[in-house]
Amino acid sequence: MSRLLFMLRGFRFTPLVLSCGLVGVAYAQQAPAPVVDYGRVLMQGQLRTGIALRELDRARYAMSQAEQDVTAANQSYQAAVNLLAQRKQALEQAQQSFVAAKEKFITAQKSYDGAINAVDDVYRGTSGVPKNTDQQSK
Repeated sequence: MSRLLFMLRGFRFTPLVLSCGLVGVAYAQQAPAPVVDYGRVLMQGQLRTGIALRELDRARYAMSQAEQDVTAANQSYQAAVNLLAQRKQALEQAQQSFVAAKEKFITAQKSYDGAINAVDDVYRGTSGVPKNTDQQSK
């Protein structure tokens, strides 16, 4: 205490300084600093670390599963794209075959219609070919 008084010997004490000093002294005498139980704090920290590690492992597992899902979906998508390309090519070939068959049909229909008309012409006697009937040959 004498040391404190020696340090404060030339200091001027105002009411504000005195009240701050008294509050500081009262606070210092009020309650001792709490004793920290480092063992308990350490155990709580280890427990929180263990919980955080489990959460990290769960998140890592979920991420791994999601990555596998993305890979599988991407492979399925690529397979679907390839299948779509194959089906599109098959459709184009079928359409080409249909066009060729339709053209063949139209040509055959014209040939048939021409043959039918020729027979009709002979039957009607409008063609240059003489009509050959059973009555004329008798």
